[in-house]
Amino acid sequence: MGRHADAVGDGLGRLAAHPGVLGLVGGAREACAIRVEEIPGDPASLSYAWPLVSEAIPFAVLHFLGPRHRQPDANLASTLELIGQQIGLFDARTRAEEEADRVIDGSPAVLYSMIRLPETGDLRVTWFSRNVQALTGTPFEVVRADPERWWWDGLHPADATRMEESQRGAPTAHTTREFRFRHADGHWVWIRDELRISSAPGEQPVRMVGTWVDITERVRLEEQLRHGYDRATKLPKSLVEELARVTTRSQGVWQEARKANDFASFKPWLQQIVSLKKQEADAVGYTEHPYDALLNEYEPGETARTVTETFAGLTKELVPLIAAIREFSVKAQPEILAGEFPV
Repeated sequence: MGRHADAVGDGLGRLAAHPGVLGLVGGAREACAIRVEEIPGDPASLSYAWPLVSEAIPFAVLHFLGPRHRQPDANLASTLELIGQQIGLFDARTRAEEEADRVIDGSPAVLYSMIRLPETGDLRVTWFSRNVQALTGTPFEVVRADPERWWWDGLHPADATRMEESQRGAPTAHTTREFRFRHADGHWVWIRDELRISSAPGEQPVRMVGTWVDITERVRLEEQLRHGYDRATKLPKSLVEELARVTTRSQGVWQEARKANDFASFKPWLQQIVSLKKQEADAVGYTEHPYDALLNEYEPGETARTVTETFAGLTKELVPLIAAIREFSVKAQPEILAGEFPV
């Protein structure tokens, strides 16, 4: 059975116009049934087609064999009406479910469900909405296969203990949690998780529904603000003023020294800047190296050690490459780079 009103209506029209059709049978609707051609070898019976209507729109045709009457008897008509209504309700429910799926799939919030096991009191994840794939990058089929294990496997190790305690705690009407979850490409996504009890009081097992929302950008901005405030409150006013004065005046000296290739004239200013920057590092604080405090302002999370390791790896590969290029017999022709080229 189809649910396309135009197609069904067109089909009814062609059926009514067929040479074998004996005519329409009137009733509670404009067309309660359609009598079709006689059945060869069975003069007492006819083949009927009954239009099924939902919200005043025909969506299917029910075919059946019946006795040869000018119109169906009351019981048959009532039964067919009931069948049509039930199929119409099913059709409407199916369309509503499809619309709900479209809304959920397009929503930035991921839905999920949990149950609390009465034997242990532990929470178990039972279902995720399909849009979890857009948030985490994990194919929905993988999540659906074992949502409980997938959740715990993707949780950041630093958040695991706190989440385990939350899962074992007594259920509350509304719980809010924030944690990091590993995206399929390897980076961490900050998630705000809101969980509510959906089952009736006393019902077992306790059922809960929750939402996941990506708050990675919000957390990043909060960290930037916190870092800026922390840094500003640690630096003495006198140091900030002296840094501003020296760097401003040294800018002009550096420009002139560069033109004249005269490092000696700029050296005293550079020594002052280095000294002030060491004072800044001491004021801000660091764990391993003074440069960590300065580097964190431009590359949050990076340290002198990680930068050293990065450049060491590059050096290992680039030095032999540059040596090989220098020894290569074919020399580059810079003139081929000159000129105008269509882009």
